[in-house]
Amino acid sequence: MSSPAILPSQIHAVTVHADGAQVRRRVTLTGVTDAPTLVQVVGLPLAAAGRPVRARVHDGGCEVLSCRLVAVAAPPEAGDDRALELAVESAADAVGAAQRLVDAALARLRALSVLDPPPRPEGVKGQPPPASPAAARFELLRFRDQQAERLAAELASARVAAEAAGERQAQAQAALEQASSVRAARAGELRLAAELQLRWPAAGEPGWIELDYVIPGARWAPSYVLRFDRDLGRVAIQLRGLVAQRSGEDWSGVRIACATAPLQGWCELPRLAGRRIGRAQPPPPSAWRPAPSGAEALFADWDAFAAAQPRLVPTLRPRPASPPSKPMPPPVAQAPCDDEVCAESDVPCPSPQPMREECEKKKIAEMPPGASRRRSSRSSDMAMAKSVSASVMPCISKDDAFGGAPPEPEPEAESGLTPGTDLLDFAALRLAADGPERGRPRPAMLFSEEPRWAQACAEARRRCTDLRPPPPGHSPVSPARYAVRWEGSLPVDVPADGGWHVVPLAEGASEVRLTLVVVPRESRTAFRSAAITSPFDRALTAGPADVYIGGDFLLTARLPDIACGAAADLGLGVEQSLAVARNATFAEETAGMLGGSLHLRHHVQVSLHNKAAKPVAVEVRERLPQPDEQVEHCTVKELKVDPPWQEWRPSSSSLPGGRRWALTLAAGEKRDLAYEYRVEIPSKNELVGGNRREA
Repeated sequence: MSSPAILPSQIHAVTVHADGAQVRRRVTLTGVTDAPTLVQVVGLPLAAAGRPVRARVHDGGCEVLSCRLVAVAAPPEAGDDRALELAVESAADAVGAAQRLVDAALARLRALSVLDPPPRPEGVKGQPPPASPAAARFELLRFRDQQAERLAAELASARVAAEAAGERQAQAQAALEQASSVRAARAGELRLAAELQLRWPAAGEPGWIELDYVIPGARWAPSYVLRFDRDLGRVAIQLRGLVAQRSGEDWSGVRIACATAPLQGWCELPRLAGRRIGRAQPPPPSAWRPAPSGAEALFADWDAFAAAQPRLVPTLRPRPASPPSKPMPPPVAQAPCDDEVCAESDVPCPSPQPMREECEKKKIAEMPPGASRRRSSRSSDMAMAKSVSASVMPCISKDDAFGGAPPEPEPEAESGLTPGTDLLDFAALRLAADGPERGRPRPAMLFSEEPRWAQACAEARRRCTDLRPPPPGHSPVSPARYAVRWEGSLPVDVPADGGWHVVPLAEGASEVRLTLVVVPRESRTAFRSAAITSPFDRALTAGPADVYIGGDFLLTARLPDIACGAAADLGLGVEQSLAVARNATFAEETAGMLGGSLHLRHHVQVSLHNKAAKPVAVEVRERLPQPDEQVEHCTVKELKVDPPWQEWRPSSSSLPGGRRWALTLAAGEKRDLAYEYRVEIPSKNELVGGNRREA
């Protein structure tokens, strides 16, 4: 078989999902000579091993008959990725050498510290004191001090050198981690490739191939830029995606799309049951179907190949004879045996020919109706050997025939298929060609028998997930209840360095409804709230937004999830042009026939003054106090409101008693808002914190 042709390819498009990315490569077939039927597309990252791959032809008459991932020995490539690894290794060697100098200086200092002058000799009573050379003692001390100073200087310089070497090692390690994970192939290294079997057209252009595969090491996070005009009447929305990937290949000049859906997910399609009037209908058939008639013809060539090979028939060897517990029965008259198993065995056939034929007929009669009657010569021999060993029972004991206890019969393989975790990877299943499992899907073998191949693939998958954390305020997108996809408008470069890179996705503009929101009970400051309507035909995912007004940066806010065509409120900070004042009065009076209750009357007035040169929409939010549900004989009554207000219920939380005014103030206009309510309690009780609630 001729070696496959190597075809060049380039990354055409990438779709980044919530848990990985789908990469699309383009393989051009125009200009390929000799029309090879087997081609290889090299350069795929190791992280794609064991994952789905798909190939299809566009704008041509060529056909893809099969597509699979294989491990190939890549030729050595030239690259400078080894320079960073060498820099890390040399920095580590420098750190080790500097640390050894520090250890040597410390050892010499410790050895020098024990260099002390000997003690003065003790004198003998009645004799003059012994001589003690003071000059030699001073010289020894001077030598020790000089060496200590020199070694201290050497130790300081060695420590400085060790610290500098450690910094260089940290910088080299950081540069290696921040560099792209794409590495040039070395001699004898296994790489991943896609092997395609093609059928070329008789005439016309072959077209080009799109090769799709998935990788786990990619994430994206949404980010927005909102540019308001000076009047805050219109906003331009820019959606950007922060993309990080460490897949093992650089995306250079590629259009990148971002999606919130996972790479793979299971979804049950709804099944509408029919409703009919009349007889009951049978239940819907299951998804499993038996093999169609004539399926055995698929293995005709294999049967012919197996029949031509030497048949391997197991030889039955007698075990060592054990003392018989009972006398041997007389031999039974036997017919000539023409079975090859009995002819090649050391044990004579104990079953007569008519009984053997009867057993065979009985075995065939017990076969299921849909089973095929045809057997290969090898399977016939194995079945005959089993029938011979089974037919020993009626005439001779197995203990006597084999000279000991018979071996345990092997359990028959289950006829049903029990799916396991290895059988759920449908792309890696192959039909078994031999044995009792013939024609059934079974897991295929690994890409390569090289022991380092599995380790390299595992290391590639581990490095895929080694991504840097996103910038503060950003969070990678997670599979949401809804799935949207954004296509990038410009080709960008995203290297496989694990860092986050900005990808422009979409732009749009919409009108803004600006409202000044004030809560006088809590603060006299008015805040700008902009109601933004999504101009896109897809939902927007929550993310941080950089807000600009007329080209000046204002703040960074959090944009919530916005459905298609829906609106969301965005805070834009404090508005100084609206002056707010709140005044409250309180009166307490006795009520009831015998003065058994108290009426606590509160009157609140809110004054607004628009100092801007244009009309503004204002929303004033207030709240009536609400008694505890467990407190009895306490009621709150709303007396009068001018102008009328409306009930307000925030969407994010529950707020009983919430009220609001919505009005528009002209330029320079002043307006007063007032309301009055009364709290009725028994005269013997008092409100917690005092009855003067608003004063």
